[in-house]
Amino acid sequence: MVRLKNSRNAVLGRKINQVLDGAWRIFQRDGYAGAGVDDIAQAAGVSKATLYAYFPDKRLMFQKTMQAAMERYQAKPLDSIPLDLPAASGLPRMTTEITGWLNSDHEIRLSRLAIGEANRFPAIARSYHQRFETLLGHPLRDRLEMFVNRRELEMEDTAMAARQLIRLCGLAVHDRAAARATGTDEATIHRSAAMAATMFLRAYGPDTRMADQRSGQRNADVAPMR
Repeated sequence: MVRLKNSRNAVLGRKINQVLDGAWRIFQRDGYAGAGVDDIAQAAGVSKATLYAYFPDKRLMFQKTMQAAMERYQAKPLDSIPLDLPAASGLPRMTTEITGWLNSDHEIRLSRLAIGEANRFPAIARSYHQRFETLLGHPLRDRLEMFVNRRELEMEDTAMAARQLIRLCGLAVHDRAAARATGTDEATIHRSAAMAATMFLRAYGPDTRMADQRSGQRNADVAPMR
């Protein structure tokens, strides 16, 4: 929870979440530049005087609102997936969780604001990136390293592979965010997740690597002599 340095008024102190929720709705709807103080006060159900008692300017209000939005959901998407699953069955479950998480309304709106306002608020963009890595990037890298150690996948750079897999899972999400669409059906999410898992397994599965090596050897064997 965001804490105010000055809590002289206990009634105001109890309204902080109400103010932040209202500000979040307006900022994610209109962006930083387009958000009006009157609209924020109306959405929060408070007077402008109450609003200014918390935040003397809109810039601070945006910073605290984004901080609260990033702190609101801290669950890691991969925590529900057992560690002992093999890559062939674990990866499809992982891509389903990743795609669903990336496609959630909260994450879509948060990423749109953090990235869209990165030039004006670089510290917020850095905080968003760190949160993203903590909740998804690093745990996914650790899972891939586990598969590599068990010889179920073959890759030299698990951090790079994790970023690739996240991008595969986020293709449909990127289109939705760019178009400011209101939702994606479950069938589309599952289809995108399944395709991401299939492509990733084909790229990094050991059977695929062996098949590529055999194919390369055959091509070398039949190459014409010069």
